[in-house]
Amino acid sequence: MTVLRRGTIGIGIAITLAGCASTPTADAPIDRVDEGIYRVVIVGGDDARASPRQVAASWDAAAWNTCPEGYEVIEERTTTESGSPVGLNLLGLPVSPAGAKIVHGKSGYVRCSDSPYGLADASFIVREIKTSIPPPADLAICTGEAQGRDAPDPAVWRTRGIRLLDENDLRGAFGCFYRAASAGTDFRDGDADAQFRVARMYERGEGTDASPMMALTWYRRAAVNGHAGAQFRLSELAPP
Repeated sequence: MTVLRRGTIGIGIAITLAGCASTPTADAPIDRVDEGIYRVVIVGGDDARASPRQVAASWDAAAWNTCPEGYEVIEERTTTESGSPVGLNLLGLPVSPAGAKIVHGKSGYVRCSDSPYGLADASFIVREIKTSIPPPADLAICTGEAQGRDAPDPAVWRTRGIRLLDENDLRGAFGCFYRAASAGTDFRDGDADAQFRVARMYERGEGTDASPMMALTWYRRAAVNGHAGAQFRLSELAPP
């Protein structure tokens, strides 16, 4: 895959970032996955009615500002949403009734050219955090108010896990944190703080068998979900 570098593409939209790991305006969120690997999301451009071309330009500008030395696209996805039924015009382009708003978006993962990870490793990391992981066979039941799989909110499991941790029940705490961390259908649905705690317990072998690989996976998930502690820990664990 070709690395995109400045000078090959004209950029008409500037988004200010305070360093490679910073987050720009709400219109262009940047989520850090690991050293030099980021998830870039643009939804609707500046006025939530931008055309697909404008959204793509905003996404490209955000990627450039995140990776000023160049970047490679690991994965990208475009979306079109509307509050009303969408039809197609004679050119096959999506349209909706007058006054209805069509919102275009683009998301994807990029690898900065100065990342310590090669493209193959970066692609593996992205696939790894998105792949569903079966829970440990000996995962403890989260007892108390969070018992069962029907807890109303991941925060309920996390709160119970913190209480068990204070009681020095590491195995029980890990079970509660794991359920909060893996709630929902996608890792982005999980509780970021619980994901960080699961990673730390995997790293230290507390309440579960130590697993550096699982620790990294959960640190990355928490990092993408905006956990500052996970982002910092990943910077410490980055390969030389």
